Amino acid sequence: AQQGDLLASVNQSGANIIGLIAGTFHQNLSVWHNEVCYLLSRGVVIYGASSMGALRATETDRFGMIGVGKIYRWYKDAFINGDDEVALLHGDENTGFHPLSLPLVNIRASVESAVSNSRLSEDAAAQLIEIAREIYYPDRQVEVILRRCREAQLSDMQQESARLALTEDYIDLKKADAREMLVAPRGVSRVIAGR
Repeated sequence: AQQGDLLASVNQSGANIIGLIAGTFHQNLSVWHNEVCYLLSRGVVIYGASSMGALRATETDRFGMIGVGKIYRWYKDAFINGDDEVALLHGDENTGFHPLSLPLVNIRASVESAVSNSRLSEDAAAQLIEIAREIYYPDRQVEVILRRCREAQLSDMQQESARLALTEDYIDLKKADAREMLVAPRGVSRVIAGR
């Protein structure tokens, strides 16, 4: 979504429930906070999760936007705070918007899983997150992260654990949160329909 899309979905399509997942920010203007607040004041129910949705929900939940998912909770609890946590580089429509980089929230979830399954120590996990965090978001690719791990002199075992966490055991938290949000409005739609 980009600036104006939410408003258009209400004014042109008659939407009364909106779920915001992802949005543009470099190539177009982002979904605007005032747009969200204006629609909330008109009684539109707006959910947010995963990416731009989680960011806007964190910023406007006090006005009524409903945040869903772990990424939203991470922002709400100030566990994370940078916009680049959810940013990623992706292909165009012809590629199905195929991701070309790894969002930091997905790296965090993957590393968290590796620690909980005793495949990565907490110290190595913290170092891996810091390495990934220092890389500009479009360059957060497996090869780049692993090269930086070698340069930081992580042990061979830690490098292999990092590789597994970012490939075979990779967790797409953004996708999981988006799916959770798609289920959340079901009860609300029945309430609105029954008014």
